[in-house]
Amino acid sequence: MVISFALYNNLTNVRGYVGDQVWHELFERVLIQPSEIGWASFERVFESGQFEPSVAFNFLFQDPIDPNRNTTIQYLMFATIGEPRTTDQVLTGFQLAGGFPEIFFELFGSYLAWPFLLGAGCIAAALTGYVIRGTMLGHYASALLGVYVLYGFYVMYIEGMLNFVMPWTYWVKVAAFALVLAIEHSLTNGRLSLAPENLLTKLRSKA
Repeated sequence: MVISFALYNNLTNVRGYVGDQVWHELFERVLIQPSEIGWASFERVFESGQFEPSVAFNFLFQDPIDPNRNTTIQYLMFATIGEPRTTDQVLTGFQLAGGFPEIFFELFGSYLAWPFLLGAGCIAAALTGYVIRGTMLGHYASALLGVYVLYGFYVMYIEGMLNFVMPWTYWVKVAAFALVLAIEHSLTNGRLSLAPENLLTKLRSKA
């Protein structure tokens, strides 16, 4: 409901569409345009074998049109409709969403992309497991920091975004998460439970 309202508000109040134009643009934006980009990528990589890993890597991480936004969809738009139209649309505020898993095949090809997809999935699953486990055991510091690290992978799945790894602040979060995990592991090895109810039970029994 929130996403639907946000899209409706964007089309009516921000872009100024009225009447049937709203539903036409909504249909185009949600169903047609993203699938066109994905289908063009499929034809390019799987049917024609015309993928350029070095060009894609340079565009995504070194020389995108707008480095502060999702560079994955910028590259897919660039490869599909050309640089002039893509630049014009991105700089005027129009940018599609999506790009997962197409961008992995654009970077690594139709075969090598699968191990990278599996690796990304394993990392996301492990981080999710740490967050759930930390919450259940009372390791709230690592659970909280794990959400910040995991958020980048959620954005990757939702929007295909890979340049979430570029800001130095993201790696500060990763380092903080690893440090807190190590501290919590050390404390639990020392027979100290971090779950508040268990800690209170021990304190009461000693009293």
